[in-house]
Amino acid sequence: MEKLLPYLFFLLFSTSVLAQKKFVIISNSKIGTVTSEYVQTINLDNNDTTYLVFCSFRNAKYKHISVDKSISFLNDDDLKSFVKDLQNALIEMENKVNMDWTRENYGLSLYDNGNRLFLREKPSKGNGYTTLTKKQVIEFIAWLEAIDFGKG
Repeated sequence: MEKLLPYLFFLLFSTSVLAQKKFVIISNSKIGTVTSEYVQTINLDNNDTTYLVFCSFRNAKYKHISVDKSISFLNDDDLKSFVKDLQNALIEMENKVNMDWTRENYGLSLYDNGNRLFLREKPSKGNGYTTLTKKQVIEFIAWLEAIDFGKG
């Protein structure tokens, strides 16, 4: 969780450098290599409240160095689309197929020679990824579905 904080602060402070903000972690999880937080951000200057689901993972591309990658969701529609893609990928994991879901904020991939789902960072950021087993995908979906986005 401590590794998430620099990314979270950078993301949230980049929108308003001069504002005082309060961060409240509503929910968090660690599933496989993915550490996630559902966060409420309150701008103390104007009482504006925003919400964020932030997921980080160690880039599996590198074995000997630690490079953290992340994906984030700033609204309920994007989060629901991610969950739907995870559910579809979960179904296809049984079929041993090659499939890709490439979205603006993330990517998912399945390969016919394995039994893992590849979770990739935002395509414009690079090609960092981690993998999840079927059991981990089920747990991840359950945690994401439990989020009542926009409420704390």
